[in-house]
Amino acid sequence: APGAGDVVLVSDTGSVVTGASLFEYLSVPVIDQLLPAQGQQGTRVSIQGSGMLGGGASATSVTLGGVEVQAITASNNSIVTVVAGASSALGVTDVVVTADTGAVATLAG
Repeated sequence: APGAGDVVLVSDTGSVVTGASLFEYLSVPVIDQLLPAQGQQGTRVSIQGSGMLGGGASATSVTLGGVEVQAITASNNSIVTVVAGASSALGVTDVVVTADTGAVATLAG
């Protein structure tokens, strides 16, 4: 569940150090929709959702159907804008946004 948590470090000698509320759990990233929901190589796509950067500053990788996009042109927690890469796949595909924190938001095709 989202919220602050303590950090507890236990050494191999048994020493314990605790830091109160040093780590915050965030809500799971969500992708709600893509606009447009279809296109071809070069199509500008707006990926909309919430918490997509997982507390980070930017998206570092986006794939549409397993294919890396040509470019990530803008990113924040609620909108990531990309340019679709080349793909031979047709039909509905998975969308995966990876942030600089390692957080991953996925929308299954």
